[in-house]
Amino acid sequence: MAKWREQALLASRWQAVPVWARWVCAAMLVLRSAMTAGTALVTGALVGQVVQAAMKRPADVTGAVTVYVTVLVLGQVLNLADEPLRYLVVRAVDGAHRRAVSRWAGAPDGVAHLEDAARQDDLLLAASDPDNWTEGTVGQATWAQSVLLTRWVGGLSGLAVIGRDDPLVCVLLLAGLLVFRKGQRGGFLGVLRVWAAQMVHRRRADYWTSLLTTPQPAKEVRIFGLGGWVGERHAEEAEAHLGPSRRAKMADMRRQVIWWAIGTAVLTAVGYAVGLRALDGRMPIGRLSADLTAVVLLFPLFAVSDMMVAVEGGLPRLLALDRLRRAVPASAKPWGAAGPGLVRAAPPVVRFEGVSFAYPGSTRQVLDGIDLEIRPGEVLAVVGLNGAGKSTLIKVLSAMYPPDGGRVTIDGTDLYELGVDGWRAQLSVVFQDFIRYELSAHDNIAAGNARHASPQDVALAAQQAGVHELIKALPAGWETPLSAGVRDGVDLSGGQWQRIALARALLAVRTGARVLVLDEPTAHLDVHTEFEVFHQLIEAARGVSVVLISHRLSTVREADRIVLIEGGKVLEAGSHQELIAADGEYARLFRLQAEQFEDTAGEAGNRGEDVFDEAGARR
Repeated sequence: MAKWREQALLASRWQAVPVWARWVCAAMLVLRSAMTAGTALVTGALVGQVVQAAMKRPADVTGAVTVYVTVLVLGQVLNLADEPLRYLVVRAVDGAHRRAVSRWAGAPDGVAHLEDAARQDDLLLAASDPDNWTEGTVGQATWAQSVLLTRWVGGLSGLAVIGRDDPLVCVLLLAGLLVFRKGQRGGFLGVLRVWAAQMVHRRRADYWTSLLTTPQPAKEVRIFGLGGWVGERHAEEAEAHLGPSRRAKMADMRRQVIWWAIGTAVLTAVGYAVGLRALDGRMPIGRLSADLTAVVLLFPLFAVSDMMVAVEGGLPRLLALDRLRRAVPASAKPWGAAGPGLVRAAPPVVRFEGVSFAYPGSTRQVLDGIDLEIRPGEVLAVVGLNGAGKSTLIKVLSAMYPPDGGRVTIDGTDLYELGVDGWRAQLSVVFQDFIRYELSAHDNIAAGNARHASPQDVALAAQQAGVHELIKALPAGWETPLSAGVRDGVDLSGGQWQRIALARALLAVRTGARVLVLDEPTAHLDVHTEFEVFHQLIEAARGVSVVLISHRLSTVREADRIVLIEGGKVLEAGSHQELIAADGEYARLFRLQAEQFEDTAGEAGNRGEDVFDEAGARR
């Protein structure tokens, strides 16, 4: 039953093809399959007329030749039409499949479906392009399935030509061909399954190869003299991948000799049986020619072909998408569609009201009934030890995950009632693992609001983040690709990339965002520039709410309010002075960091370097 469901699912992909093209393709495929019987019949008719003419009997050789040539020309025309029609179908189906994968990935409001391990595997399979001879696309599989199905038209029509004179021979021929096809197909698919089962070793071999051929790991491989060791690991994985497949293929080739012998025996027996009828005078020469032609043309229709490979190679991608859809149905809303929108001149009041959250598959409450208010226009710093829930707080705020308990409200309205898309239009976030787009410097910053950013907005955001001069000095200025792997491109240092990400966030603020969230915004900056950049950000974001997450307490001391998170709850809250005076956990952590800073600063001072105090001022 599962096999029939798979075939039905594959057949349904034709819905992506224009209606007119479906009918044209169906007509072409059926006609081309029927050419088996057509070619056999016109060949028999031509031979019969030639024999009649040779015997000085009335014959229409000219008419028979005309029909014969017409059928041959029609066959060639149908063969020529195959390539453009196949291209049309494959392109339409593959395009629809890619759009469906994109809709599934982008339609849900959050990212939980993308962080599930099983879903990640299926998403990678559904979205990937063919990597080797055993793989194919959904479009290729759809076309191949139709070819294989219509081949039955050719097979049955060819059998009908033979069966009109001897039904028993027709039945025996069909049985022999089916046995031949089943045996050959089973052996081939067995080899394919062995190949697919060893793909994990192929991926590992590719990984070992990448260590030798990509710049970043290649440097360390050479420093530690790992070239020979890596090469050995690659050879082991390559053999683990190719060895079983090679042995399976050799075994199948030995079996194929048997199946081809069976097929040849069937073909010979049928030809002999048909020939006997002609020798007995019970069958005209013309009909003998038609039957023998049909027998010869039938044989390839039942043999393993590249069409079978295409079906087996493309079907897994469609099944992966089907599993994704059944696990997390995609929203009917088109990917990227705008929500109702929130047009605000001033920042809203944002509240976490008893919010609890645990990541899918985990029982640990990362947020445990947290209550927190983000006040309009304030600079709120969120601090705490690693694992306290700071970054998770931002994921819930930006609706990447819905809370398990409690709610997040915007001016008193639940975030999800308000509309996720509209709320996100009011947010500008620099995540700790921000993206380094392999785009031009201009586009890297314009991505903060790609639809509405003007060149002036982009330039001002770059100035506010302190990267304007850097970009102007690039080889092609604003159009320089920020990737060493792109022609004429350049890569940036970690600190320079961080400033690009900050410029992107500031562009969003400039074009309408009312809440700016910075998750470790100066993690890649040295201590000499960290305090300066922090003040630049606050100045550039004046008038909007700023949420600053940092593990460096000296950086956040000038925030309007500081909250310390521990165990998924707000442990302490207040200004820097208030928290120091309270002499609680914040004060203890601040003193601990200050002592470490003093030790580092003393060493730097002895070396004659600039030294900063815990407020960030140069000493």
